[in-house]
Amino acid sequence: MMRSLGVGVVVGVVACGPTPPPESDTEGGSSDSSGGGSISGVPMTSGGPTSPQPSTDPTITTTPAPTTGAVTTDIEPTTTGETATSSPTTPTSATTDSTTSAEDCGGGSDCPSGQVCVAGACVGVQELPSCGVFSEVTSIFPLVHAPTSLVVADLDGDGDLDIATGAPQVSVIEVQVNSGSGDFSPGSVIALISATGELHLAAGDLDVDGDTDLAAAQQVASDVNVLVGQAGQWTVKPKLEAASGTRRVHFGDVDDNGGAGGDLLTISETSPTIGTWLGDGLGNFAQGMPADVPVSLAVSVLDVSGDALSDLVGPTSLDGFTTARVFTGVLGGGFTESVALSAGGSPISQALAGELDGPVGHEIVGLTQDDEGGLVAVWRAEQPGEWLAVPRLWRAPAVLTGGLLADFDGDGLLDLIAGGDAASVSVLRGDADGGFFCSNTFALEAPAPRELLAAGDVDGDGRMEIVAGAPDLLEIQILTTL
Repeated sequence: MMRSLGVGVVVGVVACGPTPPPESDTEGGSSDSSGGGSISGVPMTSGGPTSPQPSTDPTITTTPAPTTGAVTTDIEPTTTGETATSSPTTPTSATTDSTTSAEDCGGGSDCPSGQVCVAGACVGVQELPSCGVFSEVTSIFPLVHAPTSLVVADLDGDGDLDIATGAPQVSVIEVQVNSGSGDFSPGSVIALISATGELHLAAGDLDVDGDTDLAAAQQVASDVNVLVGQAGQWTVKPKLEAASGTRRVHFGDVDDNGGAGGDLLTISETSPTIGTWLGDGLGNFAQGMPADVPVSLAVSVLDVSGDALSDLVGPTSLDGFTTARVFTGVLGGGFTESVALSAGGSPISQALAGELDGPVGHEIVGLTQDDEGGLVAVWRAEQPGEWLAVPRLWRAPAVLTGGLLADFDGDGLLDLIAGGDAASVSVLRGDADGGFFCSNTFALEAPAPRELLAAGDVDGDGRMEIVAGAPDLLEIQILTTL
C-alpha cells in the first residue's frame, strides 16, 4: 500500500552557467600519482558456489556493476595535459586546464578564495546554479523490517522494476513487487541463514538465463548467500564461506568469461580484504584467489581499464582516504595498483566511475569536501586506464558522502545522484563535457546512506525515479520528478 505525500515544487532560477546539453550519448582531479605494486593473492582452498553477473536491465546500468551502481556512456575529452596512467611504473604530475590557476601552492602558500590546492596547483571550484523548476511527487511504501541495503531490478520476470531490501535483524530479504505503474505491494520474504549485523545485497544474472539473481553478504556470519531467481521463485544455493568481517558483495568478472556466468567479489574489514568467487554459469561458485587491498567499503567494482576484468576504484587507508586509487584486476586473480588521484588532501568518502563525456574511458568522480562545504572532483579519462592528474572541481549543494551515476533526466548523459548526513538527495546534471552544469536538491524522509539509494524507471514512463530507504525507517521512499 502506498502513502502519498503529494506534490512539491523545487524552484530555482538559472541565472548563469551553460544551457542544458543536447541529447547525446555520455558518461572526471589532480594526482599524487603513486606507482603501484601488484596486490598478490593469498591462495585459499577452492569450493562452494560461484558468483552472479551484473543486471542486464538497461534502465539501471550498462556496466558489470549491480543495479545500484554506475550507468555508463562517453565523448572526446577536450581537456589536454599530462595524464595519470594505469601503468604502475609511469609517474604522473599535476597539469593545468581551464579550471586551474598557474599559481603554485603548498609549502605554506595558500590559494586565492574559490580555489583549492591540489598537487601543488590552485584549482578553481565551479559553482552550480539550480537546474530550475521541478515538480516532485513523493510516494511511501511500507516495509515490515528496517533495511540496511536495497536493490532495484526486475525480480519476477514481468519486465518492470521491483525492489528488494535486506533486513539483518531477522536475516530476510523483503521483495516489493511492482504493479507496472510504480505501485508496490509486498511480495516474497526470503529467509537466509540466521546472522546479525548489516546485510548487503547485489543483483544481476549469474546463470545467464535472463532472470535476476541475488547475492547477500551477512556481516557477523561472514558468509554470502546466493539466490537463483526464475520468474519470481528463488532457489537458495549453499552459502559461500567468506572471510571474517565480510561486509559487501559485488557482481563482477574475475576470470574474463562473463558470457558463461558472473563472478562475485566480497569486501571485508579484515585480511584478506578482497574475496573472489568464480561462477560456472549454473549458479555454482568456486573460491578464487583472495587479495589484500586496503580499500574502504565504499569501493566501486567495474571495468575502468578496458580489459573486461573488474577493477576496484575507491579511497584507501594508505593515506587516510585522501586519494582515489585504482586497482586493476589481473587475469587469474589479484589486483595491481595503477594510480592514486588527489582532490586536495581532504578525505574522499566515495569514488564512482562512469563515461561522462563519451566512449573514451571512464571518468572517476570523487565525493569530498573543504572548509567551505561539499566538493565533487572529476578526473577525466583520455583513454581507458589514463586520467588527467588534476581534477575539475564543483561546489556541491551539500557535503555528499555516497551515491551513484545514472541518467536521471533521460537526456542520454550520466548525472550524479548522491546524499549525505541531511535528509535530502542532490542531483548534479551531466553537461556532456565531463562535468556538471546545474543541480537540484530534493527532500527525503531521512538521510539515505549509499547502500539505501538507487535509481530506476519504476513507473515505465522512460525517466528514472530515485528510490531511497533509511536504516531507522520501515518504509521505502520513491521520488518522481514531473
